Amino acid sequence: KEPQNFHGVSIRPCSQSCSGVQEMKKQRFLSAETPPLPLEGCSRLSCECSYVHHKDRRHIDDRRFLNGMHQNDRRIRADRRDQSFA
Repeated sequence: KEPQNFHGVSIRPCSQSCSGVQEMKKQRFLSAETPPLPLEGCSRLSCECSYVHHKDRRHIDDRRFLNGMHQNDRRIRADRRDQSFA
């Protein structure tokens, strides 16, 4: 099994989450950089927030590709036949 170098984690706030979790709820972290729960300064007596695991920490697909082809691929450029080789 290949290691997941970009495995991501986000925090799922509980119904009574602290302001720190509310500020971080849309952020994704690399696994090694995920803050421990409860967050430092959490005002809750019992934190019920949890982690959500993601295959990739990025929110969007790889931007280098467009419809499955590399954006710099000469086959998708409209002007590729207009080049002069003289």
